[in-house]
Amino acid sequence: MKKFYSILLAMLPLPFISAQNCNGPGEAQIDLNANNINARLLNSGDLWWDGTNGKYITNSINGNEVSAIFAGAFWMGAIGPTMNLHVAGQTYRLPTRTDFYPGPIDDSTGQEFENGCEDWDRFFVVTKTEVNDHLLDANDGNIDNEITNIYGWPAINNPFFESIHGFALPQNQSFAPFFDVDQDGIYDPSKGDYPDVKGDENIWWVFNDIADAHRVTQGAPLGFETQVLAYASYNIDNEDLNNTTFYDVKVINKSLEPRNDAFLGLWVDFDLGCYTDDFIGYDEEYSMMYVYNQDDYDGDPIQGCPNNLGSYEDKIPILGIKKIDAAIKPVSSFIVLTGNFIFPPTSSPTYALHYYNNLRGMFKDGTPITYGGNGYNPQSIDTVNYMYTGDPTDTLGWSLCAEPMVAADRRALMNTSMGDLLPGQSFTSSYAVVVTHDVDYPCPSLQSLKNAVDNACEGIFSSTKITNKSESFNLFPNPASSEITISSDKEFSSIKLYALDGRILLHLNSINSTTHTIQVDKLSAGTYLSEIIFKDGRSAFQKMIIY
Repeated sequence: MKKFYSILLAMLPLPFISAQNCNGPGEAQIDLNANNINARLLNSGDLWWDGTNGKYITNSINGNEVSAIFAGAFWMGAIGPTMNLHVAGQTYRLPTRTDFYPGPIDDSTGQEFENGCEDWDRFFVVTKTEVNDHLLDANDGNIDNEITNIYGWPAINNPFFESIHGFALPQNQSFAPFFDVDQDGIYDPSKGDYPDVKGDENIWWVFNDIADAHRVTQGAPLGFETQVLAYASYNIDNEDLNNTTFYDVKVINKSLEPRNDAFLGLWVDFDLGCYTDDFIGYDEEYSMMYVYNQDDYDGDPIQGCPNNLGSYEDKIPILGIKKIDAAIKPVSSFIVLTGNFIFPPTSSPTYALHYYNNLRGMFKDGTPITYGGNGYNPQSIDTVNYMYTGDPTDTLGWSLCAEPMVAADRRALMNTSMGDLLPGQSFTSSYAVVVTHDVDYPCPSLQSLKNAVDNACEGIFSSTKITNKSESFNLFPNPASSEITISSDKEFSSIKLYALDGRILLHLNSINSTTHTIQVDKLSAGTYLSEIIFKDGRSAFQKMIIY
């Protein structure tokens, strides 16, 4: 049951105190482009645009780049201990309009660091090739080639950070992920430590909501630090992986008080090429929002797209955004908002309470989603958590294809409950953005998109760790029904077993042996990924089949 908070209490502002004025959002931008996708990243809570145009480029039509997304951003909201509403969000940034600012928050004070907006207005990039080269270099116990991206990685207490970046890394604070070879709790690449990367290209950044005023939501600050790792890979044998990008998001409550009933939302303004004819939906089974075209031609066949924007013409894909950890951190709601004020209750939010209502799966006036139509019917008692859940091919389902509604410029918001976050507690959420071009229009089936999601997730999770190419291991028997013995010529320290959606089903530590038997009789029939981790931190993977 959804909790109701008094509008008067929720709108009470808290005094805003900031040690500095960031004078707007961060200016840094970078492209994640390890495969077929070119995804623009920004450093103040927004994604996939350059401040003017959509920059989630999936392909080129007649020499023109075409973007499947216009913009994306993170929204967050929670209730403070005195019932005050704390909200931060981003939509379309302006030079003086943002709620998020570059940089971390001091663990001890709950305040931003001096010069944090300037120092941290940057991205930290490392490739899997660089990590592998670093590990090969470290095999003899000495580092002969100090790779800048490895030595400048912003992990805890990195002694080389300041000499590379020109400012001090805050001490004893956890930042970018790394593998601690000597288990001393400090990132020191000269001792063999290395970034814990997931893709061929990996980009990490950090931002907060306290370094200046909230000029988007007008909400009181949350005191949340947000760390993001974006990554992508290329595999000549997995075209679906080549059309996918991934995002790990970590939200940390750095305030000095609890944040209750907290929510994290991923807001997206989908523009699948031409923005005038997009439909949006949500698949409950896959925990995935998606965008598709109204008909079998993107835009007007004669006049094209307004403002000379790129069109997919008759080669229209489907794009989905899946919450890949939804099995343990489920999507709490999915809502579609209109981008104008033709029907105000379903339009985009304008102030803090609106944003929080949307994050809770309600329209901005507090009306819950109801099944059918545009989801807004205050007289209906058929309340639901997710809009447009029918497959577009199902004429009796709830989809924009089945409803007598025209295409419009809509926005989507996929939310997750973070529960109550005490000071210092964190919440993580992971997403995959997948494009498939194998689509039959109009009202396409989702099966090709689901297949692409499965292939992409299997591909990335079989290559998330730095593999030890000189070592391998055996599984016997494989396939199996009751138990499997894992053996290797080299001693290994731990075993992990993954579902194909990335969930860790088994994690055994302190094995320190060359052989180990695991019981698999309680697993459902299917394909899994097994990983063994050697003492140097490198890993090897194999598929495991249970029948």
